[in-house]
Amino acid sequence: MEFVRKAIALSHTFIILIVVAIAFTCHNEWQEVEALEVGNRHIDEFRKVFISN
Repeated sequence: MEFVRKAIALSHTFIILIVVAIAFTCHNEWQEVEALEVGNRHIDEFRKVFISN
């Protein structure tokens, strides 16, 4: 019975670690996409200045 409890606790720990890893990856990906969007906005503003002149 003790083995079953340890196995369940270990499996729950692995599940929590996987969920945390997925959340961390999603957060980092979101930050990278946001940085790319900011760069694109700067490029668009730069292009608009040159097109209008």
